[in-house]
Order: sequence, then C-alpha cells, then structure tokens
Amino acid sequence: LSVLTMAQKFTKEFIREHLERNEVDLTLCQLTTVPVKELAAFSQVTVLDLSCNLLKQLPDNFCTLDHLVRLDLGKNQLTSLPDAFGNLSQLQKLDLYSNQLTSLPVSFSQLKLLKWLDVKHNPLEEEILAEAGPCSDDSECRQCAKKVVMLMKERSSTLERKKQQKLTAEREQKAAMRVEEEQHKEEAKRRKAEEKQRRREEYLAQQKIDKETEKRIRRSQEDKDDKPVEEVVKRPPPQQEHGKSSSWRTLLTVLVAVLAIIFGVIFICKDESHCGGLSRTLSNLFRSK
Repeated sequence: LSVLTMAQKFTKEFIREHLERNEVDLTLCQLTTVPVKELAAFSQVTVLDLSCNLLKQLPDNFCTLDHLVRLDLGKNQLTSLPDAFGNLSQLQKLDLYSNQLTSLPVSFSQLKLLKWLDVKHNPLEEEILAEAGPCSDDSECRQCAKKVVMLMKERSSTLERKKQQKLTAEREQKAAMRVEEEQHKEEAKRRKAEEKQRRREEYLAQQKIDKETEKRIRRSQEDKDDKPVEEVVKRPPPQQEHGKSSSWRTLLTVLVAVLAIIFGVIFICKDESHCGGLSRTLSNLFRSK
C-alpha cells in the first residue's frame, strides 16, 4: 500500500484488523507517523510492533500509550525519541534496533520495569554505546537495559543537581539583589534625611542671619532716633532763640527812636531857654525809665 492509501485507511477498523488479543502488528505498513489517537482507543493493547516502517520521529502524544509493555521500533529512521518517553512506565521490552538515534532522553531513568533493550546499529554517543554493549543475544540485551537505565539515572541525578544548583544560585542572586535593593533604598533614605537636615540647618542659619540683620537695622534706627533728641537738649529751642532776637530788635528800635527824638529836638530847638527846659524834661524822662 502507498503512504497516501495508508493515511486514508487509519481508522479504528484498520487497527482492529491488525489486533490479535493484546497485540497490534503494524509492521511493514510504510508508516510515516503513528496513529496514536486510534491506538489509544484500545487500552487492552500491551504489545505494539511498528518495525520496518518509515518513522523519523514519534509524536509527543505517543507517550500517553502508557499501557504498553512491549514496543518494537526497529528498522525505522528515528533520529530522536520524545523527552517524555519515560512516561511509558510499564515498558519491559524495547527494540530500537537499526535507527538513526544519536542519544536517548534522560527520562529513560523512569523505565524502572525495563528488562530488555536493543540499541545496536544506531550512531549513539560513545558513553551510551559503552554501557549498552553489543546486544548480540538475549542476555546482552538484558544487561543493556539494566546498564542504560542506570546511566540515565546518573545523568538525571546530575541534571537534577545542576538544576538545584542553578535554582539555588538564582535564589541567592535574587536574595543578593533584594539586599542590594534594600541597601540602595536605605542609602537613598539616608541621603534624603541628610538633605532634609541640611536644608533645615540652612533655614535656621538664614533665620538667625535675618534676625541679627533685623536687630542691627533696629539698633541703627534707634541710634538715628536718639541723635536729634541730644541735639535738641544741647541747642536752645528755636522759639526761645526767636524770642531773644525779637527782644533785641525791640530794644534797638527803642534806642534808635530815642536817639532820633533827641537829635530832632536839638535840631529844632535853637532857643537856649527852651532847650534847657527840654534837657531837664529829657533828664527826668531817663530817670523815670
């Protein structure tokens, strides 16, 4: 049958035709993929033969067929197995003969019931080949299963340790980052407090300067206000000076008037008799003053 024809015939009826008791034999069917959905409908199947097909990869959901006990994938073109291949936890016999596998998934460590394994004629890495051995007979295939599972357990433990170390390093890094962040916050808080204190001190200092300046200005103003009072005390009041000046002017006017009268009388009175009487009159006048 062609590949297209087989793709069209993948039905439950097709699987049922290849079912005998608890075994499905799909060998030599030119399969390029595995009909997982159809196979999952037959949960009683524990033996599946997919050998001698054209499989290059297994779909991820292939690992849901966890009721399989024996699985034959020999003589395909598989280059890798799904990472979750270890979920086939009931698997006891596995044939991977003559594929293109270069490595096995670490989840092989979960195949605790695996008793038989054939991996010959695969370009596997040296370490796996050394543990697997030649797989030339049933006994060697049993040893292969035991040793390869053990190797995968060691790898799994190593990976788990590295994973834990990585997680621990990440936790420590995060903790260090939190500590550093807290330190930055504390430093910022301290700087903010110092800046606040500095501004307060500057404000208080400026207030002190302003108060001292105000005091100096007040004292200067008071000194200016006190200076005119002293001058007033030392210098006679303007009114008193004005009064004295007025008295002197009045006296001088009187003297001038008297002198004018005297000279007038002398000039007018040419008669000696009259002048003598006038002189006596003036003498009496001065005496009375």
